Amino acid sequence: AFEINPKKETTYFIKVKGVANKFDLKIERLKVHLIEKTRENFIYGLFFGLVLTLVIYNLFIFISTKSLSYLFYSLYASSMGITIGTFEGYSQMFLFQNFPWMGNNGFCLTAGVTLVLLYLFTVNFLSLKESRPKTYKITSYIPILGIIIIVLSIFAPYEIGIKFMVGSVVISIPTILIIGFFRTTDYRPARYFLLAFSFALLGIMIISLEILKVLPSSFFTRNAFIIGNSLEMILLSMGLADRFNFIQEMSLIREEEAKILQANYAKTLEDEVAKKTYELEIENMNIEHMVEVTYQQKRSR
Repeated sequence: AFEINPKKETTYFIKVKGVANKFDLKIERLKVHLIEKTRENFIYGLFFGLVLTLVIYNLFIFISTKSLSYLFYSLYASSMGITIGTFEGYSQMFLFQNFPWMGNNGFCLTAGVTLVLLYLFTVNFLSLKESRPKTYKITSYIPILGIIIIVLSIFAPYEIGIKFMVGSVVISIPTILIIGFFRTTDYRPARYFLLAFSFALLGIMIISLEILKVLPSSFFTRNAFIIGNSLEMILLSMGLADRFNFIQEMSLIREEEAKILQANYAKTLEDEVAKKTYELEIENMNIEHMVEVTYQQKRSR
């Protein structure tokens, strides 16, 4: 935002140089501008407050349970929050005030880190390594893409990094959605996972259509991205809670099955002992009978 002091007839020239530029250029009075910015800051304040709350909450659960899913979720949510903050300019305002490189290249860097953390969270949350080893191998390309984005953000021009980043997201997110869909067949927490990323993808689609002028600009379309990501983070946190309950339920079921097997084994063992005892008794009776017969034969002789 910048201030102008036009006279009766004034011409302004604006030169824009960049790669991924999004502009909603308008002239407005200072009071109107401040009211609009206050409303916008309030919305983003709610979003970043939600991110911070979920991160701290799940970090405490990780400390108490030592479950890596909570740690990966906290790291992913933190990275996603910083990525959105960098995209909207808040990170440059509050986190990287004296680090202009982050303002120019930070979006690609944080997006690459977010993609790597998303992969780690997905693999751990859906238990792909243990239950779906083939799918686990297929998804191994996702962190490679994230690392390439990080390297490009540091050493390559922004134009190359941003294009590769967009292409990587277009490939990775549908892959994660498809994996989540197939895991819903035998893994209940995957439903939260699938629903969460569906909302995130819907938010990305809406804001993209708004940029392309397919959808009219409104409060909902302008904030669809953060609304979708807010719902995503809430649903993923609920999914973690359901995952914990699901693991407990599976443990109880296995414990009950173990008890039944143990009881059956004890019953089978008891039956085997009784059978062997009976056979030994019959054998002893036969031996006694043979001894008696032999004795009678000797006596008669």
